[in-house]
Amino acid sequence: MKRESFGKIKEVINENLISDRKQVLKVLAVLVVIIAAVFIRVANNNRDSVEIDTVETGKKSTQIESCIYVDISGEVKNPGIYKLDSQTRLYALIDKAGGLTKHADIDQINQAESVEDGQKIIIPTEATSGNSDNASAEQTSNGKININTASETELMELPGVGAAIASRIVEYRGGNRFRTIEDLKNVSGIGDKTFEKMKDLIQI
Repeated sequence: MKRESFGKIKEVINENLISDRKQVLKVLAVLVVIIAAVFIRVANNNRDSVEIDTVETGKKSTQIESCIYVDISGEVKNPGIYKLDSQTRLYALIDKAGGLTKHADIDQINQAESVEDGQKIIIPTEATSGNSDNASAEQTSNGKININTASETELMELPGVGAAIASRIVEYRGGNRFRTIEDLKNVSGIGDKTFEKMKDLIQI
């Protein structure tokens, strides 16, 4: 009788152990599924984040590349360096610089052209593109040389002015009209002594 009871108890214990093992295995299986799902979700989120960052970085890079800087001077009201869109035309830059002055020679510029990054634009004065024959006639009539219209050859007739300085004068007035004869001293190579020698021979 005792043996039979002991056998039954053993069978119950074995059945309980088997049942517990099955429960543990089920729990472990559920945990594995949950962990796998979490891992997959985290991986997908990281991939989406990388893609978003890449797209945003690309947009920022495009925005940076689309901006250019252009230096404009001469006959505009507000000369300087301007930050522009890469598709900007010259007329838009001129408008941004306050517009043209009354001395600007619009026949010498193409306001429809595109501007480029790092470009230096000088709006010429109307006087610099004047007829050289008229300039010579003016010089002959009063004996003085107009420093805004004279050619390099005519400028070289002035005391202390050689080919190099004459070239600098022409280059200077391409972006800056001489408002007074004293402005000539702004040209490299023309100091007070040189200016004193020529001041009675020039006009604007």
